[in-house]
Amino acid sequence: MNTDIQLYPDESLESFLLRLSQEQGYERFSHFAEDIWFDTLDQHEAIPGAFPLELNRINIYHAQTTSQMRVRVLIHLENQLKLNNFGALRLALSHSKAQFSPEYKAVHRLGVSAP
Repeated sequence: MNTDIQLYPDESLESFLLRLSQEQGYERFSHFAEDIWFDTLDQHEAIPGAFPLELNRINIYHAQTTSQMRVRVLIHLENQLKLNNFGALRLALSHSKAQFSPEYKAVHRLGVSAP
């Protein structure tokens, strides 16, 4: 995996993962998500849960039951990219509780909540 990608502390998790998938040469995010999910399963076979292949469902706050697999995949990615201090995991938690409609949540960036 190409590890020359910078993690911006003020970007969303979805933005980071989309940039990472493109940097790795994937044309579709779903193919990247499937590969990192299977790679994580190879490392940690006994983890319950699934990993969504859609970018708009990837964040931990979208999980209906357990987010253990999502957390494990993010930690596995951080280890592969040699990121520290749970940077990608912190991006997952930097959303706002503001709701703009039943379908959209907000992300919090630079002190501003945006849909």
